[in-house]
Amino acid sequence: MRPAGVFFVVIVQLCSFDKLSGHWWQQDEQNEDFDPEQHENYKLLPPKDKCGIVTEQRIIGGYQTELGQIPWIARIAFARARPKTLRKIGMGKISDNLVSFGCGGSLINKYYVLTAAHCTSKPDDILFVRLGEWDTNTDPDCMNGVCAPKVQDIKVVDVIRHKFFSSDEHMKNDIALLRLEQPPILSRYVQPVCLPYGAAMSLDFTGNDTIVAGWGLTEEATTPTMLLAVQQKVYDSSRCSAVYAENQINVKYSDGQMCVGGIIGKDSCNGDSGGPLLWTGSFEPTISARVYLIGLVSLGPASCGVYEIPGAYSRITFFMNWILDNIRE
Repeated sequence: MRPAGVFFVVIVQLCSFDKLSGHWWQQDEQNEDFDPEQHENYKLLPPKDKCGIVTEQRIIGGYQTELGQIPWIARIAFARARPKTLRKIGMGKISDNLVSFGCGGSLINKYYVLTAAHCTSKPDDILFVRLGEWDTNTDPDCMNGVCAPKVQDIKVVDVIRHKFFSSDEHMKNDIALLRLEQPPILSRYVQPVCLPYGAAMSLDFTGNDTIVAGWGLTEEATTPTMLLAVQQKVYDSSRCSAVYAENQINVKYSDGQMCVGGIIGKDSCNGDSGGPLLWTGSFEPTISARVYLIGLVSLGPASCGVYEIPGAYSRITFFMNWILDNIRE
């Protein structure tokens, strides 16, 4: 049996946790009949055929990604010290040794990156978002003679955290938005992911295969330089509840969370906190298969891929109303 209490926020050691400052925004629980397309801010999301464009679905060896395969993934840069001083330096001039990239996120439109609320406990420490990253050791990144543009570091000007985020072991409402100072330059290497709509709003994705991606810890507890991805299956919430109880893990599962993974050797610690859980498919016959963001990395096992314990991810369909309420032009 797994030792009691061995459960944590994925990559928590790289994130800052303190008394909350920044914005709190109120949001009621998701209405089961909520239709995102009827919301006045739905127009701020990219058109259905201009997001989540599939370039390559294959995951090499089950882990390594290809250049440009996950172009919406973002790295969040936290100041190691003196954030006010670093902010005055200006984007593109801050050395990587002055920041830590402890959390991930996903570009959802030209101004917003979606991430986990637990990554925003010290909003003043969040300096910028890096887009277009693949290999953290090189810039620009190249593969088979083809090179992507240099990474884009864009200043974060607003941190919007769910008002009812629970920072205890249950991690309810673990979702936040980061507003960018300016839109990124879009290309095949930087583009927004799709958000669920229509028929997706009534799906729990149980039994579906998904992908979680990031620069999180490997089984050897090392941080990779290459963007990794691993396939994960979505399970019924009862699986999480049963496994947690069996292993004496004090996590109360909520409607806003998804039960994902739990296969030995394949774990959510391969992703960064706040990073994407992705599903590829289509919700209507006129739109070809796209990549949809259906979850955010929130809670996972402390030992990567060792125990058969699934992780809890923030469920995007549950928070679509909150997302649309809190984005603006």
